[in-house]
Amino acid sequence: MHYMSNIFINEKYLLLDLGGTIIDIKEEFEVYTKNGIEKLYYKVNPNIHKNYFCDTMLEIRNRIRYLAKSRDIEFDFRYFIDYSFKKLKIRTDNISIRELENLYVKEELKISDIFPDVIDFLKNAKKKKKILIATTNNFSSLLVNMLLEKFYIKKYFNYIFISGDIGLRKPNVNFLNELSTKYKLSLNYTNTIIFGDSVNDDIKCGIRKKIKTCHVIRKKRDEILYVEKPNYCINNFNKVCLV
Repeated sequence: MHYMSNIFINEKYLLLDLGGTIIDIKEEFEVYTKNGIEKLYYKVNPNIHKNYFCDTMLEIRNRIRYLAKSRDIEFDFRYFIDYSFKKLKIRTDNISIRELENLYVKEELKISDIFPDVIDFLKNAKKKKKILIATTNNFSSLLVNMLLEKFYIKKYFNYIFISGDIGLRKPNVNFLNELSTKYKLSLNYTNTIIFGDSVNDDIKCGIRKKIKTCHVIRKKRDEILYVEKPNYCINNFNKVCLV
């Protein structure tokens, strides 16, 4: 894969994906999801066999995730719990959804780290008076905020926009339209760029919105066949010169 040596960015609005772009998630989805579901089992302590509880919730989580990706929509954590517990015939009357969410997301939090080139890039962006916006697909806004706080980077972002809060996910262009409306931003090709590791989510969304795009490729991979090419392609943020 050919990466650009340096790119010069003068756009005002910098839209940044989180997982896979600035946050390094070191385990596969199924691994930390199974661990999170197991924590829910011990908290709820239902009169159900553990394997049945965990297998059922994992199947539902995968089904919800598939539907979200195939329809460019998002279901939040509460929907996941309500759907799962209804299937398992567990009452939620005396259960704190927030407490369950906290237990569940901590498993992903444990195995997440920040890519080493990110902090300097964020600091420089603030010095250059750029408007930094976290634009992420995640069904848990709690997890997103915990990740930003864990690595002390929440202070760098002017806005945080999460798919689980609005029911839409990238590459649905209305994800960015909702962002523009909520914060009264005029995002266009001359003033905005989106950085992301996913061609199908971040880059496609940026192209649909008619803003500039930068594909951040963190993992070694074979040649990528783009349907529509991004404006830039880098493997770390040290290649970005902000002007």
